[in-house]
Amino acid sequence: MEAVYEAKTKHTDEMIKQYVKFQNNVNTPTKKLQSVLIAMCVLALMLLVPQKNFHILCMTVAALILLKAIAGDFFTASYLKREDENYKRQNDILYHFGNSGFHMENQADKESLRLSYQAIRALYQDEKFWYICMKGGELHMVGKGDVLNYDGRFGMFLEKQSGLKLKNAKTTVLERIQIMQGRKKSLEEDRKKHPRKGLLP
Repeated sequence: MEAVYEAKTKHTDEMIKQYVKFQNNVNTPTKKLQSVLIAMCVLALMLLVPQKNFHILCMTVAALILLKAIAGDFFTASYLKREDENYKRQNDILYHFGNSGFHMENQADKESLRLSYQAIRALYQDEKFWYICMKGGELHMVGKGDVLNYDGRFGMFLEKQSGLKLKNAKTTVLERIQIMQGRKKSLEEDRKKHPRKGLLP
């Protein structure tokens, strides 16, 4: 496969931080909002039971839920840094983007993947990264400074090859709700096309 674009990237602190942020914004977009609503419901219980100990319990539970929502990204990123061998060993990950597909190569782990543009589910970008979301759930991130022969047209190349439009990775609360609604609708349509057999849902 002749490469049109090549990229050399590593799992850096910034990449892991942005990975966690992206997953929260796009894959679980309403998670933090749900945590806030649950915390408010817990606090509302104080109106029903006029006991001081119960009030203290409700405030403690609500505070823990909000703390998890606020600091969750930090703890997730810390966990990934401990578990990710590519981060710990700072392996070079090479991408070769050709006209017929793209190829990911990790020479340190002797890992190699050939991927099709048709297998891309969605494309996102922010000021630092391109996010290539595959239909199987896999995510490939390419830093905007990591494309070795960057000519300002790499994003347009991805759009042309995949037939998809690049979306902004920074989403508003309304956009996150719309993402979840679209995902539920897609899941329902898939269930209608391929109904499960047996008693369990």
